[in-house]
Amino acid sequence: MIKADVNLSILFDEFSLVERPGVAPEHGFVAAELWWRLPESVPIHGKLRDLAEAFENAGVRLVGLNFDAGDLAAGDRGLTSLPGQEKRLRENVDVAMEFAEPLECRAFNAVYGNRQEGTNPVIQDELAIENLCYAAEPAHRINGVVLIESQNSADSCLYPLPRAADEVDVVERVEQACGASNVTLLADRFHVHRMGDDLTDTVRTFADRIGHVQIADDPGRHQTGTGKIDFGPALAVLSESDCQGYIGLEYWPLGLSAQCFGWGCAWTLGPRASVGRVRVDHVKLMDAFGYPGRRVTRREEVRAASTWARAEAKGFQVPVLVEVMIDREANAATGASIDNTVEFDSVRAPARAGNH
Repeated sequence: MIKADVNLSILFDEFSLVERPGVAPEHGFVAAELWWRLPESVPIHGKLRDLAEAFENAGVRLVGLNFDAGDLAAGDRGLTSLPGQEKRLRENVDVAMEFAEPLECRAFNAVYGNRQEGTNPVIQDELAIENLCYAAEPAHRINGVVLIESQNSADSCLYPLPRAADEVDVVERVEQACGASNVTLLADRFHVHRMGDDLTDTVRTFADRIGHVQIADDPGRHQTGTGKIDFGPALAVLSESDCQGYIGLEYWPLGLSAQCFGWGCAWTLGPRASVGRVRVDHVKLMDAFGYPGRRVTRREEVRAASTWARAEAKGFQVPVLVEVMIDREANAATGASIDNTVEFDSVRAPARAGNH
């Protein structure tokens, strides 16, 4: 099953960075990823120690970390291909690896960098390959991968890798240059959609090269359900592939962070996912919070489940969930007449329905 992690660099920004790992489990997350948002490539050691302790104390695993990508607010998009930034980047690679290894992080995003005016693109690309080879070696020692990310040209017009095929070209050049086999693709569904490419075809074509996946809806890069993207088919293909890692929720929350996970912070990807949106596993979500839940898939089970839920709610004074997953009849009413339809009319809830 593909699992979700939360990007703590942009979500839960109501809290300080060191507080966010402790907040994540309250919303069902046991894994997280980070951008390098510290102002220094090699920060004061205490800053990283405090952050590492926050992850450890919360029981949250760090599953993805960006190397220093420059000043993102000012338009920077990475240092990997920027002449004059070699020392800064490589020092950061060493520090990032030291920070991430005890937290079991094994995926590192080396954001490529914009084209620079007056600099030969060939020189930038050659430098990028050298830097990626440098990063791949320590990542290999801890069984990790270095990620190459594409970014859409509509939002990042100077970024030279707008499509997955461009990422693959970089991966192959690294393999040829230094034999590194642990440089892989970061598949960001937001960027794919912004480029007008087919999500499912992209995943199917490059699934064996994907090292990490991130999602956000388009437009706005907000949570799923706020835009136009149907993630179900692409995620179903991923779930059937060899890609068994985490999917990063990397979006700007529309509203408070705590209110933007209801669509699927504990999803499963089963047969239903291939025909629609990601399906939330509400029972697992309840279990993550320590509350009872039960799924009903047959009409004759509804009454017993309702009785069980009332007993649980009364006996333990806790919220209880009954998730009813029964297919609608093929000849169910549609259009205006659906207003007159009462589903499961034969199962009448008592006057005091309880907490379920």
